[in-house]
Amino acid sequence: MRKMLYIAGLLIALLLAGCQGAPASPTTDQLHGPALPTGFQTATPVAALPRPSVVADVPRITAQELRQLQQADPTLIIVDTRSLDAYNESHIQGAISIPLAEIPTRYRELPKDRPLALY
Repeated sequence: MRKMLYIAGLLIALLLAGCQGAPASPTTDQLHGPALPTGFQTATPVAALPRPSVVADVPRITAQELRQLQQADPTLIIVDTRSLDAYNESHIQGAISIPLAEIPTRYRELPKDRPLALY
């Protein structure tokens, strides 16, 4: 009889332990990072994309500065990282399309010996 009570108590304890509430679901921002402007949505959550370790060393320039660079250096490659739909809607003349989510798998398409500008 004691054995039966012990087994019943153990089963009840296991059932109660399994019935604890599920952990709270993460918010959309926790999964995907902050919302991106239209045309920048990616198939891969932004938080899952690799982050460069030298972000501080990547210069940021204005559209005017990019235009000057493009005029001064015809070898400059401009990469549009928005969605293909956004690229097809409008893009900088001469820019190539590599959506942000595809950079980790397509970066080898970019030459190492030419300057790059990504937007």
